[in-house]
Amino acid sequence: MAGEETRERLLDAAEILFADLGFDGVGLRQIAEQAGEAVSSITYHFTSRDGLIKAVIGRRFLPINDERLRLLRAAEYAADNNTPSLPATLDAFLRPPLMALDKHTAAILPILASSFTNMTQVAESHRGAFREMIEYFLPRIRKHCPQIDNIEFVWRLHFIIGMLVRCLQSMHKTGEDSPDSEQRDALVRQLTHSAQALLSAPHAEDAVPKLVEPIQEIILSILQESADA
Repeated sequence: MAGEETRERLLDAAEILFADLGFDGVGLRQIAEQAGEAVSSITYHFTSRDGLIKAVIGRRFLPINDERLRLLRAAEYAADNNTPSLPATLDAFLRPPLMALDKHTAAILPILASSFTNMTQVAESHRGAFREMIEYFLPRIRKHCPQIDNIEFVWRLHFIIGMLVRCLQSMHKTGEDSPDSEQRDALVRQLTHSAQALLSAPHAEDAVPKLVEPIQEIILSILQESADA
């Protein structure tokens, strides 16, 4: 019991500091002092700094990813040939974070947003925490976009996740006036509609920029692994 309480205090402290200062701006000693614990307790509970980062991300977002998978599997069960439509697949991906946003999840929105900067450490942490969800969703979304190549698909997915993060940030800033469930549902439907339009658009005639961020490379590698399987 005491060990679990220590672990939670360390996670709470890391969450606050990472959200305020970013991953690169926080040392283990700062986290330990914030939690009122010894530095050695971090390595005891999380093995390493990377392990702590993964635990911070996982505590808030793994339940959301579990709900994503549950919704998509339910949509597959209900669909002909177990192939849900693009709107149904996107709804399963976008709905859980928008419906689940609370003060705890909102506290690490800067961490979620930072995964789309050029930070290999963050990208690799997300790869570990989110891999099952990413591997399950990506091929199912990709099959609805035969008109574009993988690199263009990755860029469009990148833009969709950016829209999602921006919606979450806007909801967080409203404070006590945070949207109720009906308003959140309307936001999910609007975001799903916008994402569908983006993914269904024709192939861009102009050259598509090369991938520039580690998280994009990770998504591309998963797509290629799926195609080879």
